[in-house]
Amino acid sequence: MDIGTGLAILGAKDLIVKILGPTADLIGENLREYTERGARNIRIIFEKTAQRLGDEINTPSSVPPNILKVILNEGYYCEDEMSAEYFAGILAYSRSDKSRDDRGITYLSLVSQMSNYQKISPSSFLALLIFCTHRLI
Repeated sequence: MDIGTGLAILGAKDLIVKILGPTADLIGENLREYTERGARNIRIIFEKTAQRLGDEINTPSSVPPNILKVILNEGYYCEDEMSAEYFAGILAYSRSDKSRDDRGITYLSLVSQMSNYQKISPSSFLALLIFCTHRLI
């Protein structure tokens, strides 16, 4: 992607170049890679969610918009496997026939704030495991 195309995606190419100067080159050159990487991260989370749901994916239910918002915003930057697993588990078990059932929002907030080391600690895993399996019991 050339710089003009990349900056055109952001809008107001000339204005951006005037404000940012040489930094605009970096934005134009890396915008496509940044977008592809984020979209790949979201795709991985949704694929993992589908695997977790199995045949249950065909049952009529939905995910509350505030859950989806966090998944899309935080999942875009989700580069590690453990975070993707956590997000997928919470997304899968946030599907409900009750549109106001947004209990997963607290857990998404916790996962977003956890370090990689905290994500692999047994106590963190246990808490999220309990949440993600509560509907199976």
